[in-house]
Amino acid sequence: MKNRVLVPLALSVLAGSAGVASAAGIFIDGTGPSVSFVAGDFEGGIALNGSMFQDGYGYQGTTLDQGTTNNFFGKWIELGFSSAGSRTVYVVDPANPGVYVAYINYTYTPLGGLGQIAGEFAVGVSAPLPAGVSPSDIVAPGTTVDFSNAFLSATFKAPTPGAAALLGLAGLAAGRRRR
Repeated sequence: MKNRVLVPLALSVLAGSAGVASAAGIFIDGTGPSVSFVAGDFEGGIALNGSMFQDGYGYQGTTLDQGTTNNFFGKWIELGFSSAGSRTVYVVDPANPGVYVAYINYTYTPLGGLGQIAGEFAVGVSAPLPAGVSPSDIVAPGTTVDFSNAFLSATFKAPTPGAAALLGLAGLAAGRRRR
């Protein structure tokens, strides 16, 4: 009699837990005064700037300073469906097309059941656009770059034109105050 009750109960628990399975995710938002980094559900863990940030299930977030380069590296279960590739996307203000104010670079490597992502990003920078960048790798401020892959949702929200200009003015003002 006990087995007749336990088996249906176990099956219902398993069926219920299958509904909560979700993809890993990385969400980077550079539209505010600081950069928001949220990541989760990386079964193999995800590191941010060389330190373990999240491992297993659940999400967590942090804020990062504008003007700094940040890197990430993570592994997630992708059941052999992810695709390899890499890309760098630059955010260029149309008022100054030879200079980028933010960027994201990422590389995907399938590992036979696990996917691996490695990348870096910066917001609130000002640097010359490298020669030979494809126009498809240049986006305007305010654009959301989707860099998702199999079983991984990933977006990078570029700063808006007004935010990029204000960040530049704030940097100038801070530099004058220090002198």
